[in-house]
Amino acid sequence: MQIVLPTTCFEPEIDGKSPENLTQQIISEMEKSFQHQSHKLSDFDLEEEENYFKALVDQEDEEENNSDISAAEEEDMHPKAKRLLGDTKHFCPVALKNHNVLHPCTDDIAARYRDRTFYFSSQEARDSFLQNPSHFVAHSEPLKPPALRIFMLGPRGSGKSSLSEELSQQLGLFHVQFIEMLQMMIVAKTKTRVSLVDEVVPWSDNFGDLEASIKKFSLGSEEQLEDRGSVQEVVKDLKREC
Repeated sequence: MQIVLPTTCFEPEIDGKSPENLTQQIISEMEKSFQHQSHKLSDFDLEEEENYFKALVDQEDEEENNSDISAAEEEDMHPKAKRLLGDTKHFCPVALKNHNVLHPCTDDIAARYRDRTFYFSSQEARDSFLQNPSHFVAHSEPLKPPALRIFMLGPRGSGKSSLSEELSQQLGLFHVQFIEMLQMMIVAKTKTRVSLVDEVVPWSDNFGDLEASIKKFSLGSEEQLEDRGSVQEVVKDLKREC
């Protein structure tokens, strides 16, 4: 009997590529036959797997009811069957690797690699994972979680900046003031700083406007006094004629 090994043809694109890049691409394709392969998981696959695990759990429950072994010993001998998740659990491994964020996912978009299930935030993320799954999983040590992100919210003068600076020093975090960053972006485009509603404007900024307002008010007061004096004279003349 002759054994036939399955073979696949690979046609590399040579346009615009150097011999070193072509060699590396061919070596990568040859090594894929000896590596763990990843594949997509459809809704049918996930449902079938869920039914399988449910049947295992039901079978274990029946064995527990019909056995005289203690619950602790039974749990050690027959652990509960459950789906094995990847290194990032219910978070997208591509988002963690490329953007250093924990993006929660559902089982709508999933893939299987090395007998473990990985969830993804989008179809594009899953396609990137399928092209090179070993790039997004842990090898010698666990994956590093992203830096802690804290958002401080509160009214002006409540001590947000002081507390944020103290936390950034204690935890080694990067402190950013959102309003100051926004002001920098506005000043770069408009060359003027936008004052807040409850922000106190310095006296020097409005001194010229205040002086003009005082002069205008004083001139209006003098005109009113002159008009008032003329009215009193007319009233006196009318009294004399009467």
